[in-house]
This record gives sequence, structure tokens and C-alpha cells, in this order.
Amino acid sequence: MALARSDSALGAFYRRLCSRMDTPRANTAVAHKLARMVYFMLTAG
Repeated sequence: MALARSDSALGAFYRRLCSRMDTPRANTAVAHKLARMVYFMLTAG
């Protein structure tokens, strides 16, 4: 939820999603994107 006020790229992505869909689905989508980012950082370096 802190992404709603963040100036980062993830914050912008979250705000774009919120304009297209409801907030709980946007939260899930951003959490999934963040989980994929962490996974790829851990596996690929």
C-alpha cells in the first residue's frame, strides 16, 4: 500500500493498475510482480 505514494517505477505501475482495475486486484498484481523480481534476482544474480 505504500506504493500508492511512492515515486518509484513500481509505484507508477501500481497507480496505472488502480486506474484500470479495483484496488485488491491491483495489490495482488503488484505483489506478484515484486515476487517475480525477487525470484529472478535470487536465481539469476
